[in-house]
Amino acid sequence: MNKNILNKNGTAFIGLLVSVLAIAMIFVGSFYFYNGRDANNADVADLVEGNVVDVYKSAQDDVAEINKNIEERNSKLEESVSSDNDMIKVFNIKNNDTVSSPLKIIGEGIAFDNTLIVELRNSERGTMVKEFVTTKAIEVGTVGSFEITLHFEFDNTKEGYIVVYEESAEDGSEQNLLEIPVKFN
Repeated sequence: MNKNILNKNGTAFIGLLVSVLAIAMIFVGSFYFYNGRDANNADVADLVEGNVVDVYKSAQDDVAEINKNIEERNSKLEESVSSDNDMIKVFNIKNNDTVSSPLKIIGEGIAFDNTLIVELRNSERGTMVKEFVTTKAIEVGTVGSFEITLHFEFDNTKEGYIVVYEESAEDGSEQNLLEIPVKFN
């Protein structure tokens, strides 16, 4: 899944938090360095320290809220993934969805040569449409995203499957098959 995106946002926020705290510490340090802490400015120093503590607590609350939102998004993403397959996933179509032409399929997968086969099959699992798609993996054998649009006209076929798989270079068999039952509109 795209957890890398969520991790980058979290890292950016932590960086921002550290920057805010560093600026606050510089302000407090400057105050002590230039004015010293004596009876005349002790109240101001306490006020500044209190503000820094408030900023820190507010930032902690913000981090907790962001983590909660990330968990909620991850949960929703996992619910939307059509797959018990660790090698190939489709994100925008779930079991028993009604689909129509043109049909955009978005997912990710691992394939030996970064090539996956996407098929529309009828209820008897006969192939009606067959296309090849190349994943956008950085290296061969790593996870890469894919997107493909299929066009179809089925008069008599109302139910069937979206099938995504890798073809074996050795014997041509279907490997890491993902099969999503759908209704054709």
